Amino acid sequence: MSARSILFTLWGDVFLDREDAVPLATATSFMQALGFRPDAVRAALARMAREGWYVSARHGRQSSYSLTPIGNERLRDARRRIYQVDEEPWQGTFRTLGLPSPAPPPARRRPLLRELQWVGWAQVGPYQWLSPIARLEETFVVLSRYGIHGAWVLSGSLSGKDPIRWIEELYPIAEIDARYQSFLQDWASVATVRSEAEAFVGRIELVHAWRKLLFVDPGLPRTLLPPHFARSEARALFRELYAAWLEPSAAFVARQMGSPVLVS
Repeated sequence: MSARSILFTLWGDVFLDREDAVPLATATSFMQALGFRPDAVRAALARMAREGWYVSARHGRQSSYSLTPIGNERLRDARRRIYQVDEEPWQGTFRTLGLPSPAPPPARRRPLLRELQWVGWAQVGPYQWLSPIARLEETFVVLSRYGIHGAWVLSGSLSGKDPIRWIEELYPIAEIDARYQSFLQDWASVATVRSEAEAFVGRIELVHAWRKLLFVDPGLPRTLLPPHFARSEARALFRELYAAWLEPSAAFVARQMGSPVLVS
């Protein structure tokens, strides 16, 4: 696990609803509890600020960080998907997204593709994407961020092929299922009774493991998946463990927020 990746998880699970900026000392104290060195935390936050996820401010000798609008939007979308109670129902249609040419330069193309996959799209051609569940509002926010205008979206049913077959061709279903199976194997036998600090570490590592699954499964409709697809079982385990660790970890968080450990 990289410091950068864990910082996204920590911010989304602990700091997201905080109104004021997070002091570097506070963020570092939490990251130290998760096993990261202060210099790795500082370097990761500086990189993330350059990437546009955070803005930094100085108050005398102390630095603090807060999310940019883009960072806030992404983490709130991730939190909604992580903790959603019910799977989004499928409306029985597929959407096609068409992008204008030419494509963005290579340096921007890869992150654009990753963000379109995040909101549910599967690429079927150089400038065409298909999805049964793509989130349109988030899609056009992403395109606007990359300076792409003139995209079009069509919606309708697909004729000539079983929708389940389409899903199997568009998304790596077997690979996604294997990732959920792996999550179950990794977390099914962990101890649920922990100290406050241990519960905090377990909670963040659990959310981090679940958040990574969002990059391979955009929330595909249950009705289009194989009967024994492991997502529902994995989600039930995630909720069980999160609930078990929430109260003791919240006590740890409250104590850390009240008196962060200052590090050099």
